[in-house]
Parts: sequence; structure tokens; C-alpha cells
Amino acid sequence: MNTVNFILFIWRSTIMVKNTMNVVKGVGAGLIAGAVVGYVGSQMKQQPKKTKKKAAHAVNAVESLLDNVQAMLKS
Repeated sequence: MNTVNFILFIWRSTIMVKNTMNVVKGVGAGLIAGAVVGYVGSQMKQQPKKTKKKAAHAVNAVESLLDNVQAMLKS
């Protein structure tokens, strides 16, 4: 009976870690998206043409960052 409880404890712990990682990924993606939107919004008022180019680069950088984070969490 003691071995069964230990196995169940390990199983529940792994499920909890997976759920926690999903929450962390969601919060991280939300923070990054909010920062990008805030930056683009403030810059659009000052320099519209230059901001459009920088926004495209920022979106690509965020996409690359999220891909790297996702790859790190999978391994």
C-alpha cells in the first residue's frame, strides 16, 4: 500500500507541474504581447513610418522568443 501511495504522489506531482507550466507560458505570452502593444501604441503617435518597420521586427523577435521558450519547456 505504501508503494502505491508513492506512485500516486509522483503521478499527481507530474500533472501539477505540467499544469503550472501551461499557466506560466500563458502569463509570459500575455506580458510580452502587452509590452509590445504598449510600445507600438506610444511610438505610433510620434513616428508612424519608422514605428511600422520596428513593429514588424519586434513581432518577429517575440515570435522567436516564444518558440525558444516553448522548446526549452518541452525538453
